[in-house]
Order: sequence, then C-alpha cells, then structure tokens
Amino acid sequence: MIEILNYEPVQKRSVIGLVDIKLPKWNNLIIRKIVHIQGQDGKKWFKLPSFSREKADGTREYFSYLEFGLSAHTNQLLAMLSEPVKEFCLKNKIAEIPDISEFISPNFEDGEMPF
Repeated sequence: MIEILNYEPVQKRSVIGLVDIKLPKWNNLIIRKIVHIQGQDGKKWFKLPSFSREKADGTREYFSYLEFGLSAHTNQLLAMLSEPVKEFCLKNKIAEIPDISEFISPNFEDGEMPF
C-alpha cells in the first residue's frame, strides 16, 4: 500500500507535479519530491528524486537519490503511483495540469497555436 502525503502541482517544462509518499509496510518510509512528468505525447509517468553532476566534457550526469537493487522494483513502485495520486488529487480538490493538446485545435497544421 502506498499513502500519498502531498501532491504539489508544478508547471516547469515536462514536470507537472511533485509527490510525497509513505510506504507503511516499509517501516513508514517516506519518499519526498517524486517527479510527475508528462511527455509531449500526453503520457504521464513518475521518476524518483535525482541530482546531477557536471562531467568533464560539460554534459550532465543524473543519479537517483534512491534506487532498488533491481530496476524492475523501482519501475513497479513508480507504476503503482498513478491511481493513488489521482485519488488524492480528487479527494483534495487538486486539479491535474491539463494536457497542452487540449488547447490545440486539430485544424491547425503541425500543432500551431491559435494565438
């Protein structure tokens, strides 16, 4: 069971929210600032909190603060968040950030915005 402690809507690039959760079966482990992402295709997913470091060549390398021994377990945990987050947002009257495609008319070529 996953308990959602907080959901903070965000509008920063593809990030649409930050989620804090508690895992009661894991001695009430709390994970804060799980990133809720929406891709350009409208798909949504979650990503564990991470940090980055600049490499010698100037590019950035990203690392999760938390990870399981098997990445499949991380993926399972993140996949299980969708429904509890929706329920939490409905219960607490937190609106999800609407998909930008809802504002783009299919009559506009290449997704051209009407303004």
